[in-house]
Amino acid sequence: MIPGTLVYWLGATGVDATVGKVIACPAIDPDGFAHYGLAEVRWAEGEFDLCSLDEIEDIPNPTPEQIAMVAEF
Repeated sequence: MIPGTLVYWLGATGVDATVGKVIACPAIDPDGFAHYGLAEVRWAEGEFDLCSLDEIEDIPNPTPEQIAMVAEF
C-alpha cells in the first residue's frame, strides 16, 4: 500500500466509516525493523495505529470531506 492512501478500517462487521491515511508501508515497528505485512495509519481522530494489511482497505474514490479529514497529516 502506498503512503498517502486513504483507508477504511475493516472491523468484525465489515467496513467501518473511520477514515485514515497510510503514513508508512512497510511500517517501522518500535523495535526499528520494517514489517512488510503492516502499515502505519493515522486515523482522522489523530491516533496512530500499526495495522495488518488485511485490516484496512483503500478508499477507491475519496470524497472531498474524507480528504479534508486527514489533509493535515
